[in-house]
Amino acid sequence: MPVTVIVSDERMIEPMISRFDLVVEKAEEPRTRPPSGHTPRKSTVGEAGLPDIKEIRRDGWGKMDPEFKQFSALRMEGGTDDKPLEFWVNMDNVHLLNCCKDERNEDNVRLAKYAFKYGLVFSALGMFREWQRLSKDKNGNGDAPSLGDQDIYDYIEYSMAGLARVIVPLIRHLARGDREVNGVDAG
Repeated sequence: MPVTVIVSDERMIEPMISRFDLVVEKAEEPRTRPPSGHTPRKSTVGEAGLPDIKEIRRDGWGKMDPEFKQFSALRMEGGTDDKPLEFWVNMDNVHLLNCCKDERNEDNVRLAKYAFKYGLVFSALGMFREWQRLSKDKNGNGDAPSLGDQDIYDYIEYSMAGLARVIVPLIRHLARGDREVNGVDAG
């Protein structure tokens, strides 16, 4: 059954529209929970929650195809044809290491790595979802810009390598809560 969800409020210029097919199947037998009471979830296409995110270190660069290098930041696959989204984030990226090298506070190092990882993943996910929206409107017509010889995954990978240069300083600046931009209160 096709479903359309529209979310809007007075702060939004355009409403956020999400379309999906609702499939109802026979209920599964109840599962028993582990002693912790927490049931771990696995991310699948269309499921709310984070996709699979793998951290890659220098010793794993050669296992990537093509191989990660010092400036590689993020690679993604899936998200189409019922394939789950998967992300690989280079946690030994030269820009991340430069942000952390003189930091003496371990909490700040952890925060920088967190900002790098999730800043890139959410940026890539936003680009990918917008590309999907432009590629197929409700009438099946596509309006996505041509990527030439690249596919969307290559385009996102190159874009995230550029964003890797500024993502940690940008998030650090935003986290400081600077409310004034060019003399105007941004709050």
